[in-house]
Amino acid sequence: MLNNSIKISVVIPTFNEEDNIKELITCIANQTFPPDEIIICDGNSSDRTIEITKKLKEELKKLKIVKRIGKCRGAGRNSGIDQAKNNYIALIDAGTKPSIGWLEQLKIPIEKNNEIQCVYGSVVPYIYNTFSRCMSTISIGKENKKGKIIKSIASILITKNLWKVVGKFPESSDNDFIVEDLIFLENIKKSGLNSKINSEAIVKWELPNSISEVFKKFYIYFSGGLKSGHSKKYSTARNLFIYIFSVILSFYLNIYLLLLPFVFHSSRTLSYINKSYWVKKNNIFILFKNYIFVFFILMTVDLATYIGLIEYYLVRKWKKFQ
Repeated sequence: MLNNSIKISVVIPTFNEEDNIKELITCIANQTFPPDEIIICDGNSSDRTIEITKKLKEELKKLKIVKRIGKCRGAGRNSGIDQAKNNYIALIDAGTKPSIGWLEQLKIPIEKNNEIQCVYGSVVPYIYNTFSRCMSTISIGKENKKGKIIKSIASILITKNLWKVVGKFPESSDNDFIVEDLIFLENIKKSGLNSKINSEAIVKWELPNSISEVFKKFYIYFSGGLKSGHSKKYSTARNLFIYIFSVILSFYLNIYLLLLPFVFHSSRTLSYINKSYWVKKNNIFILFKNYIFVFFILMTVDLATYIGLIEYYLVRKWKKFQ
C-alpha cells in the first residue's frame, strides 16, 4: 500500500553543541524530503547552542525548541518524541551530519508498507586521516557491513506507537550515561514489531580524533554500560586477567613470558584489521602503519574499560560496607 502523506518529526537531543548545531539543522531542513518539524530538546547547554537555535528559528518556522523533562540523553529523546506532533519520528544525534537524501531513504520502506514501525538507516564514520581510519575499525567493530553501522539510534525512523510499546528510552536520574540507545534497540528487537533496513539512509559520524578523546569516550560508554548491565564485563575481565596473569608468571618463571601480553594484544589488533572495511591491506608499509595505530588505539580502549571495570567493583563493594 503506497503512502504519500507521511509527515516526519526529527528529534535531536542536544548539550553544548554550538560548533555543529547550525550545520546539522540546515542539513535536515534542506533534505530532498523535508521534515514537517525539527525538534531540539536541550539539556541546559552552557554554550551558545540555544542562542544559535533561536536565531535559526526566526527563519525556519518548522524548528521547535522543547523543554526536557529529566536530565540525561534518554530524557531528551523521550521529551522530544512526546512533544512531536507527528506519528513518524526520525532520530539523529547532534555532532553527526545526514546525507541530503537521508529522510527520503528512511521513508521508502514505509511508503511500500505502512505497517512498518521502524526503519534502520546506517551510520558511516568520517575518514580523513590514518587515525580516523584506524579508529573506525574499533568503533564499528568486526561485524561491520561495508564500513557501516546498520542499527543505530543516530539514524532511525520509528513510530510513536513503537516508542510506547517498547517502554520508551531508559532514563538516568543522576544524568549518567546508561547506553539508553543500545537498550532501546534491544527492546525493539524483543518487541517483534515490523521493521526494515535501508542502509542508504546515511548519517556521517565524527569519531574521536585523539588518544585522550578515545579514552574519555570509551570510559564513559563502558561505565554507563556497567551501570545499566549492558557492558561486556566478563570478556573485559578475561582480557585483563590474561594480561595480569602473564606478567605475574614472567616474574616467577621466565621474563620472556612478558611477550605473551604483547602477542595476545597483537592478535586482537590483527583481528580488527582483517575485518576492517577501511584499512587498506595492499601495501605492506601502509598496513604496518595502520597496525601501529590500531594497536595503540585498542590499548587505549582497553585501559579505559579496565579502569571503568575496576572502579565499578570497588565502588560497589565500598557501598556495601557503608
